[in-house]
Amino acid sequence: MDYLGSTGMLPELTDREIAYGFPIGMSDSSIQENSPPMRRGPSDHPIQVLDTILLNALTKSPCVITFSGGRDSSLLLARAAMVAKKHGLPGPVALTHRYPAEDVDAQETVWQHRVVDHLRLLDLPVEWIINDVTTEFDILGKPLTDLLTMNGRPFFPPASGASLFDYQFAAGGSLVTGEFGDELFANSRSYRFRRSISELKYSGRTSMRRVVRPLFPSMRSIGAEEIAMLTGITWLTEDALHGLFASVKQAADDDFGWKSEVRRKLKTRAVQVSLETRDRIAGLFDCIPVDPFLDFQFIDSWFGHIDYFGISRSQSMRLLSDGMLPDSVIDRESKAFFNRSRFGEDTKSFAAKWDGAGIESPDVDVSRLRDAWMQNLVTLQSAMLLQQAWLSDGHNSVR
Repeated sequence: MDYLGSTGMLPELTDREIAYGFPIGMSDSSIQENSPPMRRGPSDHPIQVLDTILLNALTKSPCVITFSGGRDSSLLLARAAMVAKKHGLPGPVALTHRYPAEDVDAQETVWQHRVVDHLRLLDLPVEWIINDVTTEFDILGKPLTDLLTMNGRPFFPPASGASLFDYQFAAGGSLVTGEFGDELFANSRSYRFRRSISELKYSGRTSMRRVVRPLFPSMRSIGAEEIAMLTGITWLTEDALHGLFASVKQAADDDFGWKSEVRRKLKTRAVQVSLETRDRIAGLFDCIPVDPFLDFQFIDSWFGHIDYFGISRSQSMRLLSDGMLPDSVIDRESKAFFNRSRFGEDTKSFAAKWDGAGIESPDVDVSRLRDAWMQNLVTLQSAMLLQQAWLSDGHNSVR
């Protein structure tokens, strides 16, 4: 399939971004000018705004919701089903990727049933489609290598196999995802600081370090080996590791209030490049991408109703679900990981025979990169280097 014939190339990345595994720095695009203000006055309630976004998505049928069983996708499915019933519209289609049993970190079946069964008890319209994953999400398997060959260079996010599948499944309709939920609802430093202050009332002065730590998470210098251990990025040279740490440290030092933290993340190149890639892929299938937690109207309303320190993720889910999800789902602390399916047999086979060709960046230690690829569980941040090595092996159709 000529994936890019009608949409053009995917966003270009620098050599250092490919080495680091993600776009770095801030975006110079209009997302900065349009980003939501840190509101202080009243605004529409976040539930009203979220329901309006989902109503618009439901009118573009089929309305497919990527449903993993995690809290963000469960919230979106519950609210979309309620909105559909209220307005007499076809219910959302919950699309779930079910992973092989040996992929233990990706197992969410119990949580998925808990949510869907609960919604059906509430007599809410939900169609549930399950895709049993085999090899289609492998970074160097089809269809991602078709996209990679046509693009002619690494792209971000590199593990876009699920996105290709999802947008093709929702062709002609809308696809709702929980993207940016982790960033928007995660416990911020300011929230952890408030919680530590509260705990200090009961535990005395010996816990003062727990109060100070959220304020100054990066106040000491650390060595390259410790940076590699903390980040999982073991293939960078010492200079590159210190450069990576400096950029992350600066961001941490700049962000304390959770609203400032969210606004900064919205302005990053990583978010902007992800959105551009999303739009190109969605456009291939005439599908409207709907990411409510990236919608500025929703973020604006959330800013207007949550105070400076923020609230916990469970509190966020309880507020927004408004009684439509079981408490066990709202309060769960576990989270699935899907890296194993992204590094399948095709990728492992290529990595095993790789001779170091194609990686010439001064930021990368090739021997350490090979060691990283031989691990049982490979970090996704090395995936664009895999793409680059694969393209140099005679697979590039763009010259």
